[in-house]
Amino acid sequence: MCYTLMKKAALYILLFLFVPSIQSQSISIKKYYYWINQAELAICDGNYEKANECYDRAFQYKKPLGKHLSIAYQLNTIYTTDSSRIYKYAVQKLLWGQKNIASNYSELNNYDTSIYNHLLCLEGMIMPCFDTVLNKKMAAILDNDQSYRHTGIGSPHEDSLDYDAMRSIFTLYGNYKTINDYTAGFNAIERYLYVPCLHYALGRKHEIQKLLRREVRRGNMLADLYMDIEDAYLWQTYYYASRIDSTINEPCGYGTDGYSIQICDYLFIFYPKDIHKVNQNRKRLGISETFDDYVKKMAWQFANGEIQFKKMSGFSFGNEEDDAAEAAKMKREIDAEHAAGDFHRMYYEKGSKVSE
Repeated sequence: MCYTLMKKAALYILLFLFVPSIQSQSISIKKYYYWINQAELAICDGNYEKANECYDRAFQYKKPLGKHLSIAYQLNTIYTTDSSRIYKYAVQKLLWGQKNIASNYSELNNYDTSIYNHLLCLEGMIMPCFDTVLNKKMAAILDNDQSYRHTGIGSPHEDSLDYDAMRSIFTLYGNYKTINDYTAGFNAIERYLYVPCLHYALGRKHEIQKLLRREVRRGNMLADLYMDIEDAYLWQTYYYASRIDSTINEPCGYGTDGYSIQICDYLFIFYPKDIHKVNQNRKRLGISETFDDYVKKMAWQFANGEIQFKKMSGFSFGNEEDDAAEAAKMKREIDAEHAAGDFHRMYYEKGSKVSE
């Protein structure tokens, strides 16, 4: 009896010590994404000083993910020319293996010789600091995943490749305690693991999602990547199921896959049927960006083009003439819907001013 009580006491002590650590980490990730969202919205509003302040706040809670670091860097090279921030972010990018920083900077319209020379000097001084062996293992997973796909012709080997990639990814995460931009190299997860995971999801297989969701909550993986993969799985599963049962409801995921598409010089936005549920799902994942925030960013980057917050899907119906005809048809339909008070679809035209 005494031994059982001692075991229970020991368990309670461990829980007391461990749970606050998990909660603290979760709170930090949520705050990180809150300030990232505020920074990106501030960029859309043209309030670059506020955006920098928000990035400062975000990066206090955790080291930046590669995409967020890149946007913070671009903000200052394109819009503010704040040299102290440019150099600070450049150093971090170089440590994680980013190359050609100086030459890429020199291609900007507001190119500054002194900043270019300083970036060139930093490139010569700073050696990358990440696990190159891990990076190569991740690259090998993508290479294997693509081995039968380079021709663009379907192959009976693709299913086995998908399973091989997933086994390799599970093994990788089993062997390495932490995989992120500062252990594996700049944007390594997005560059090497995103596509194999997406292929797996498109095959209506879901096993990898639990691992990816865990990595988002730990702050190691970009939430956008997880949401893209999860939405792709949900929609692919729906397409197959709806062929058998037409009463099946459309999935309600995160509002990423298929909700925005570019045709010619137009961006079309399709609102989810249940935006409240979409926003709940996003909040449950730990991000504060709502679907309306997502739309604002997509519209801004479509009109602006210099900073890419999100992946933007393009679509073609075969040739420019067919594309233009379909875009014009969708415009007419949406205009008629708006006149009738139905705003479940929107469109933005290239060159037009995006309303706030």
